[in-house]
Amino acid sequence: MRVPTDQSTLAQQIDVVRFTNGPPTGVKTNDFDRLACYRGVTGSNVIQTDIDVQAGDIIGILGARGTSTMYNSYGTAYPTEINGWPTTLTRMVYDGYLHNTLAKDLWTQSSYYGRVEMWYTTQQCPPATSPAVGGPMSRYGFCWYIADGGNTCDNVCAAVGGENLAYEAENAWPDACTAAPTGDDIVTDLFVRGNEGGWTGPGAGNGCWSLGWGWGADDGEYYGKCTTGTAHCGAYPSDPNGYPDLMPVCPCFQRAIFGPEHTFAGMTSEHFITQTNCSPGGNINEDAGYFCESFYGPDCFPRIGYVAHTTPYSTYPKMHKVSGCTSNGTAIPATWCMDAAGAGQQCKVGNWSENTDGVGNIVCECY
Repeated sequence: MRVPTDQSTLAQQIDVVRFTNGPPTGVKTNDFDRLACYRGVTGSNVIQTDIDVQAGDIIGILGARGTSTMYNSYGTAYPTEINGWPTTLTRMVYDGYLHNTLAKDLWTQSSYYGRVEMWYTTQQCPPATSPAVGGPMSRYGFCWYIADGGNTCDNVCAAVGGENLAYEAENAWPDACTAAPTGDDIVTDLFVRGNEGGWTGPGAGNGCWSLGWGWGADDGEYYGKCTTGTAHCGAYPSDPNGYPDLMPVCPCFQRAIFGPEHTFAGMTSEHFITQTNCSPGGNINEDAGYFCESFYGPDCFPRIGYVAHTTPYSTYPKMHKVSGCTSNGTAIPATWCMDAAGAGQQCKVGNWSENTDGVGNIVCECY
């Protein structure tokens, strides 16, 4: 995210919230979760964030520059698109100063809004397939699914093409070994964001420890995470599910992270050439996306934070596509750099003597 410098170059102040029960109205509300808070961020660079957004979320972003005066450029409500879906941006109001307070008492009105730039990437998890009855949900670096009553995560993950990662996921977020739901519970998120398990609310535990689980149609309760054992809940690898209504919550895919330095063919580099015809997308955002998909696979996406980059010396290793760019360097197995016509060949890396312009600090996240 970034507050533009049209009106001021003073420090940035930003709050990001997610509303709990639909969008705010003309009545002030504090019914939201605060997702991010940045105070006094100097300069004009993009602020890197890692905010997981699910379908149906209502997100509010407040941003300005300055302290005693909040500076911003303004626009009117207008239709746009997010990942191809029509979206209308509207004005959210906080009557206060962001530099020394947390935003509260938020409301909306039909008027000009303060412009805050936002970048995003789409991260896809495979759709749920029987015996999964819910998901996917991307949270804490994993893709989560809800198993059918009496089934196991081994079966759910096999059906969606993944593997049961319960042991890898058990320390990914704080324990909540009580019946009361908390914001850290995977089951609470699944309950709030669609409730595909058909749960009605929290209940008393029964000694069945798991990463998050719920009962099905009989009593509809759901529970938090606890990792003190398995007790035949069906969550962990090779663990049976001894309860016909129990719906274990299953992590089946984990995000892999590569970068900002990338090693191929014995050479380590952060430089992807994009000068002249070497640019596959024509702008830095598309170039970074092309790099992650071409060098690591179709389910890989760049984190915000990539920057324009020039080789620090002439023989610094350089990664690049071939068509329209250069044939120098060594082909990299298991990579594929497409050209505009849809053809392609293996991407390359090389340390021949030439200074080039490109993109650096690319961090790729893959499922």
